[in-house]
Amino acid sequence: MVNNNAENLFQIGELSEKAGVSQRTIRYYEELGLISPSRVTSGGFRLYSVNDLHRIEVIKQFKELDFSLDQIKEILQPGPENQKEEKIKYSRQVIETQLNAIQEQIEKLKKVRERNQKALEILAQCQECNRETCPSQCPNREVYL
Repeated sequence: MVNNNAENLFQIGELSEKAGVSQRTIRYYEELGLISPSRVTSGGFRLYSVNDLHRIEVIKQFKELDFSLDQIKEILQPGPENQKEEKIKYSRQVIETQLNAIQEQIEKLKKVRERNQKALEILAQCQECNRETCPSQCPNREVYL
């Protein structure tokens, strides 16, 4: 950790370790404008503050909620205080859309589970069948006998 003007500043490796992301990720976030170093030394070393660390943690939280980096950038861009409500509204819309998509996936998976359970029940019945006892209308007769 570099001590500069009594402020705790981190080089990229330290920030990477503390934030649990790669140095490449930090550089990529910089390219996208999601973060920027708090200071750059005369030697070109980028230095990051605790606030930069917190910003990366916020980015990670939004990513865990499946926000795209463009969406995260839009939310994190500074603006007038009256944009706060718009940003919250936007965040809510994205999360609600994701919840609806998840619910649809759950419903599809429930149907797949039901079909698989029925298939297992039929196969359990087929286990007991032979050519003489299997009903002629059984769809599995030709497959298993």
